Amino acid sequence: MTNVPMHATMPTCPNLERCSLRQSIGMKEALAVWHSFYCESGFVRCERYKLACAGSDVPARLLPNGRLLEGTDAAIAARRDR
Repeated sequence: MTNVPMHATMPTCPNLERCSLRQSIGMKEALAVWHSFYCESGFVRCERYKLACAGSDVPARLLPNGRLLEGTDAAIAARRDR
C-alpha cells in the first residue's frame, strides 16, 4: 500500500478552460458543485468530457451527469452571450 499525502489532489479536467459549462449555469453555487464533483476530480465520468474526447459536439444543455438543462440550446447560448 502506498502512502498518498492528504493534500494530494486529483488532476483537473483538461477541457476546463474551453468547456462552456460555466456559461450554461447561472448560479455560482450550482457551478461550484458541478466543478467539485466533475471538473476538479472526476472528469473521466463527465458526459461532456466523453463527448469532447470522441470529437462530438457537446450540447450547451448537457450537464456533466448526462442530464439536460431545461430550455433549448439556443436559449442557453443566448444567456451565455449576455
